Parts: sequence; C-alpha cells; structure tokens
Amino acid sequence: MGYEDFKSEIEKIDNNLTVERYDEDQIEIFVNEDVSVFRITTDDNDHCFLKINIGVDITSFDTFFEILNLIKKYMENL
Repeated sequence: MGYEDFKSEIEKIDNNLTVERYDEDQIEIFVNEDVSVFRITTDDNDHCFLKINIGVDITSFDTFFEILNLIKKYMENL
C-alpha cells in the first residue's frame, strides 16, 4: 500500500483523522489535526517502528483496529 492510498483509507475511517508525511520514513496520524496518535518511523538501520500515544478520544476500538490494520499494510511496503 502506498502513502496516498494509506492516507485516503485512514481519513475515510473518521473525518477527525488526518495523516501527514514528513519525509520518506516518518508519517503521523492526528486526531483533530493537533493530537498525534500514531507515528511510523524508521531508524538508521531501516528498522520500522510504530509509536502509539494512548489517552486520546477514539470513538471505538473498531476504529483503533482498523487504523492498526492499515498501518500494518503500509509498513509491510517500507
């Protein structure tokens, strides 16, 4: 899954979610455009990492798992 497809699918899940790409190896998913919830990044050895900030209002666990499934698909192509 490429970045544009990933971004589109995430933003379809909930209109409060936005995706920003900062460079080839760093993407953040925000709630209400200002609270970073998920961050995908790689280290200097090209190992992929997913960082999750808990404590934001996500409407349901189904939404959370939908996002995690899309992140998994995206990270498989990095």
